[in-house]
Amino acid sequence: MKPRLAMMIFLPLAAIAADTNEVQLLPPHGELPPTLWEQHHSAILAGTGVVAILAALAIRQWLRPKPARVLPPEQIARAALQKLASQAEDGKVVSAVSQILRRYLGAVLDFPGGEMTTAEFIAALARHDRIAPQLGAAIAGFLRECDARKFSPAKAGPPLHAANRALEFIAQTREPAPIPIPK
Repeated sequence: MKPRLAMMIFLPLAAIAADTNEVQLLPPHGELPPTLWEQHHSAILAGTGVVAILAALAIRQWLRPKPARVLPPEQIARAALQKLASQAEDGKVVSAVSQILRRYLGAVLDFPGGEMTTAEFIAALARHDRIAPQLGAAIAGFLRECDARKFSPAKAGPPLHAANRALEFIAQTREPAPIPIPK
């Protein structure tokens, strides 16, 4: 190769090499500061724990079953009897009306739990002091008539209108409203 040609090719490379041989280093940096985790790891762990506990309590509260709304015995009995009032009166309907009335009276008059026969129920009703004797006798007669209708093989006599009569008994045995005392 001719020297002139070689110089044209290698001279720019030599100039570049000369510039890189004289590297200017920047002054060294100081020590790196601690990271956020290194500075606050205790607080981060405590905060995460508190958030997890609050989230668990919120989820528990949200998923907890809601308490059942307890209806008064009168309202339950009235609703059930009104459904039965529109049905044809047969042994099954009369039996259901009798059971509803007995459950209502048992709840209102605080009878002991358990199933009682009609005779036991009438005896307990007669001994109770919160019900008038005339009303107790009328209810006893009605319960006996219901038993006769539900256990007889054929229809006996005119319609009993059991649901409507039971609703009347419920209205008569209702607790009286408290009378406000003037101040």
